[in-house]
Amino acid sequence: MKYLSILATAALALSSSVQGVHAADEAKPNTPPEPAKRELTPEEAKEDAELAKKYPKLPPRTAPKLLNLPHTTEPRIDIEEHLAWPKEIGDAVIALWHGNATGALAFTSDDNHWASDITRWTQFAEKYPEIGMAHCVNTNESMREGDKENWRKLLALGHEIQSHGHRHWGKGNFEGVTEADGRREYAAPVEIIEEVTGKKPRILAYGSGSGMADIAADYYIAARSTYGVPNDAATISYMGIASNTNLFLNPTAFINTLLDRETKVFGKNYYGGLTSAHFHGLPKGDWEALFEEHIVPPMKEGKLWVTTLTNVAMYGQSRDTAKLKVTKNTAKEIAFTLTDDMDDDYFDHPLTIKVRVPADWKTVTAKQNGKEVKAKLVENEGKKFALVEAIPDRGETTLTP
Repeated sequence: MKYLSILATAALALSSSVQGVHAADEAKPNTPPEPAKRELTPEEAKEDAELAKKYPKLPPRTAPKLLNLPHTTEPRIDIEEHLAWPKEIGDAVIALWHGNATGALAFTSDDNHWASDITRWTQFAEKYPEIGMAHCVNTNESMREGDKENWRKLLALGHEIQSHGHRHWGKGNFEGVTEADGRREYAAPVEIIEEVTGKKPRILAYGSGSGMADIAADYYIAARSTYGVPNDAATISYMGIASNTNLFLNPTAFINTLLDRETKVFGKNYYGGLTSAHFHGLPKGDWEALFEEHIVPPMKEGKLWVTTLTNVAMYGQSRDTAKLKVTKNTAKEIAFTLTDDMDDDYFDHPLTIKVRVPADWKTVTAKQNGKEVKAKLVENEGKKFALVEAIPDRGETTLTP
């Protein structure tokens, strides 16, 4: 294989780097920053007072207006229930991942280094328009006017511009600063990116792989660390999603562990889970060969959902809090309602609903609140099912043949 030498030379570095991240355990939420350890000068106190007005502490959110879910070690869901097919005609089940995929793979690109790779990213977007990419950018000294134009170019290609903080602060940068200054790190990019692109960023990539989850949770639906293993679907730490730069060093393991029950990454299987991979610009070498061999086949087979981390965070948290209820079940019509606990202003990705339909249905049409939504008929073990794309809290969905 073209990348065999890369795997051989990088194996030792991969092992040692992941072990080091395990010790840091960056996927878990961090504690709030300590108060300022020194007395502020009058000028500093004045500046901090202005920052406190601009970036005040926000009130806690409650359902059904949650922005994100808290860290947990207990399963939020039973993945087997979401992987299963409905048993009786009219029964409905929320699929584990979009399109009824078994696992999910998401990409992000950090810092503003990708500006020099804009031509290569354009080629990537044209070759793989269905994949997308979330580019996480800094908005302070490293941001240039040329970057803004590149942001717009990437958006036009279907990619996303998300946050990497204002000053690329990691957890250590928060020590000894006031809360208002800490909040600026995560709040300022929301304003700046929205002003430039017209779209509010929804996810954050922590600077240096670590950060302050308690503050970031006020501004983003999810945040990404650098804890280098896949994520268990039932216990994803949405404000500390584990991510790695090692996907192309061992693509078989990092992908197959999501799709079978045997492959392990550092001693654990992640069947049904999420692998997040991040880069600083496109990987060097023949990355297209890696895509074509390891990612495209399961993606085209519908086993692997390859998308942005934003979509994964929306789908996962909506799924984890969703309530699905069948409201009508006749030979000619099936209807259901779908709700969740998340803020509808931030969560608008549809969930895939598996509905068992009568055997004599030759086609299926689905409408949510009177508007047609995507739906298709599939078969499993000789039985017919509809896969329906419905967004929580948008009204009743009806299915007809």
